[in-house]
Amino acid sequence: FFHTMFIFYSIASISKYPIFIRDAIGLEVIEKVMKVNDGNYYMSELGVQSVDCFNVKDNMAVHGFYMEGDTKIVDATGYLYAKRDYLNNQHLIDCYNVIVTHAVGGEGYVIPNTTRILEKGEACSVTYLCGGGTAYREKAVRLLKYIKSKFARFLILQTISGQNISASSFMFVPVFKFDETDNIDWSISIAGIDKQLYNKYNLTTEEINYIENKIKPMTDVNEESMVVDREDTAEHTGKIKLNRQEIEAAMVNKIIQNS
Repeated sequence: FFHTMFIFYSIASISKYPIFIRDAIGLEVIEKVMKVNDGNYYMSELGVQSVDCFNVKDNMAVHGFYMEGDTKIVDATGYLYAKRDYLNNQHLIDCYNVIVTHAVGGEGYVIPNTTRILEKGEACSVTYLCGGGTAYREKAVRLLKYIKSKFARFLILQTISGQNISASSFMFVPVFKFDETDNIDWSISIAGIDKQLYNKYNLTTEEINYIENKIKPMTDVNEESMVVDREDTAEHTGKIKLNRQEIEAAMVNKIIQNS
């Protein structure tokens, strides 16, 4: 009987969705989410940017030391820097965003190695997916909690087969406004938010228990990656903060010495 039901749900997922959904309960949850969401946006359509949305990879203007007026770029190994004019999606730099690493750890857990708020004036490298684009930090905090919820990560899990996620991995995660119109109290714990989401999408006790056992919890804390600001540690590393004119002068002197 179970084998027959699995085949039935598999055929249903192939006919309705762009990916093959292997989890029968996952498919049931997706169906309920889509029914309640009723044509509204999902985070893959509105919210999560494509990989390297700031055009950091292979960008010759990006460097590993601070120059006056540079934009900070959060990278897995520390901060990189570049002039704002050389980066894409500059409007996002003026906003609060939430970044998530591509890599997800733990079998079936969907726990990004880094999930944190990107402050105004910061960009991120190709290591991360970026979403949000809000003028209000409180909304970014609520988005961070939402992405950390078991509900959202269970929906993401249905789209991935390896250890990496992309913008399309959020295709079943509904978009919220993160204000009073959501009818969700975002001020409470992630576990409390999950309970509200389960209720909103009419999940059964069986489906809730399945998600709760399948997905490992994440903390409510704004988890920061081990980012080291090369500017702040200059006195310890021997690096000196230079402005553009000083760097250009140093380059000219080096050319003269080598000529």
